[in-house]
Amino acid sequence: MKYALGNMLNGGIQGIDPNAKSYINAIVSAGATVTSDQRKAINTFYKSAKTEGYYSQLGRFYMPIWGVAAPNAVDLITATSGTFVGGVTHGTGFIQGNGTTGYFNLGVSPQGVGMVAGSSSTFALVYQSQAIFNSLLATTPASNRSQGIIRGVGVSQLNAGLNSGFNFTDVVGNGIYIESETAVNARYLRKRTTSGAVSLGTNTNTPTGVYATFNINALCGQSAANSRFGFSSAQTGGFGVGLAMTTVQADAFTLAYKTLWETCTGLTLP
Repeated sequence: MKYALGNMLNGGIQGIDPNAKSYINAIVSAGATVTSDQRKAINTFYKSAKTEGYYSQLGRFYMPIWGVAAPNAVDLITATSGTFVGGVTHGTGFIQGNGTTGYFNLGVSPQGVGMVAGSSSTFALVYQSQAIFNSLLATTPASNRSQGIIRGVGVSQLNAGLNSGFNFTDVVGNGIYIESETAVNARYLRKRTTSGAVSLGTNTNTPTGVYATFNINALCGQSAANSRFGFSSAQTGGFGVGLAMTTVQADAFTLAYKTLWETCTGLTLP
C-alpha cells in the first residue's frame, strides 16, 4: 500500500531521483500542473546530469515554463525560489519581460553559488529573441568582475569582466546559450539550436576586479551600483548559473536541457 501510494505521488515513476522528486513536489505545491510525461522527462534529466558529471556544476537552474509565477520561480537544484519583479508575462513554455521594468532576481549572489575567478558559468534558453536588446543574465559589470550574456542586433557580447568581454556574430539570437570561464584567462561561449551546438567565440584575457555581492538577475543588466537597465522582452525558457563546465559537459547539458524543455512544453527549440 505504501509503495503504491508513493508511486502515485511520483506520477508512476519507479526509482525517481530524489532531487527530481523535490523539484516536482515544490512546483506542484506552488500551483503547477505536471503530467506523467513531464515528470518522467524531469526525472530523466536529473539522472542524466548526475551520470554525465555536470549536475554538481549547476548552482541555480530555473525553468519558467509552467504559466504561473510561483512554480516558475522555483530552482531545479535547491527547490528554493527567486523573485519576479515588474512586468513579466508567464506564457506556456516561456516567460517574457515587458522590456522596461520586468526582470527576475535569482535570490543568490555569485558567491552564494560558488562562482570564483576561473570557475563560473551562465546559461539561458531564448525561444524568441527581441529585435534590439536582450540582456539574458548578468552579475554586475564595469569595475566589478562579471559574467553574463548580452545580445544586441546581430552582434552580441559575452561580458566576462572589465576589459575581458568580446563580441560575437549571432544574427538570429535564438537557442540555448552557455558561457563558462574555465580558468582566469580562458572562457568560451557556445550555442545550441535544433541543428546542433556551435562555438560563438573564446577569450583569453584576464579580467580584473571581484564579483560584487549583489544578487544575480535575469532579463536585465545590472550596474556596479546595483541598478537595473537593458530590460529584455525576449521569450525565455530558462536560465541559470554555476561553476565551470568543459565544452563536452556544456554540450551534454544543453542537449539534455533541449530535450527536457521540448518534452515539457511541446515547443521546438529554433
